Amino acid sequence: MARRRIFWHIGPDDLGTRFLAQALDDSREALAEQGVQVAGTPAAWDLVSAELRHRHRALGYRRAEVDGQYPALVRRLWPHRGTSVLSTPGLAGATPEEVALALDAVRGAELHLVLVVRDEASRADAARQATLETGVAPEQEETASILERWGRTVLPERVHLIEATEPEQIWARLTSLLGAEVDLPPGLVTGQLDAGRLAVLGDVVATLGERIDAAGRRTAVRDLLVGALLAAPDHSPTDAATDALADALLEVARLQQANAELTQENLRLDRKRRKHKRRLKQLGKDAAA
Repeated sequence: MARRRIFWHIGPDDLGTRFLAQALDDSREALAEQGVQVAGTPAAWDLVSAELRHRHRALGYRRAEVDGQYPALVRRLWPHRGTSVLSTPGLAGATPEEVALALDAVRGAELHLVLVVRDEASRADAARQATLETGVAPEQEETASILERWGRTVLPERVHLIEATEPEQIWARLTSLLGAEVDLPPGLVTGQLDAGRLAVLGDVVATLGERIDAAGRRTAVRDLLVGALLAAPDHSPTDAATDALADALLEVARLQQANAELTQENLRLDRKRRKHKRRLKQLGKDAAA
């Protein structure tokens, strides 16, 4: 019978390796054909990291969004007898207690830890970008520190260090560990801005100042603005354009928050309606008795 083998990309928390999550998601079917399960999705992995680290508020998530995400992921992992892979670099800075909680749920599987370490200059630029995107500085964990907390119960031969910077090299080494041959999906955006676009991001965030909260920053700045900058041919807007862009992002964040509040209110009203319906039904039964 095939043994459960889990390859868990645990860090470091480097925005420049964010593409791995999307590449795994895009290659889900191709990997499955070779017996490798991609357990979860990039969105789920973000929520799992926020749940296990108790950082949902700082990252702009509601408690209800993250509760139960890790148990749900484990339920997807466990039935697959074979190789599974997941990517949660946001857990690189987990405390010993948080690590123990994470690893206890996969006890009994053949666990492999994967660390991807790029060159120092690339990691420094990525850390600045991540801070601008979320307002939360990533924890600059050294490889030895991560392994000290994560590797205590893992055999040394099951700890894999990928020292590379180019996405193609990183992907090739990861898929080799998985025992699969799958090309890096074409057209994949690494997520890291060049120096010019990083400067634009810094200007816009400085213009925003304290006018945007964590949730708005995560969606409007990280998801929308950074995506637009990655695709933009011109990355040198005027001061007026920067101000206009900041105002537009604030409006996007406001509309998204309003939509989220309306969704929650609709759910509340729906629960109330169903409660009244059950009560009326019970009253009808009592009257007929």
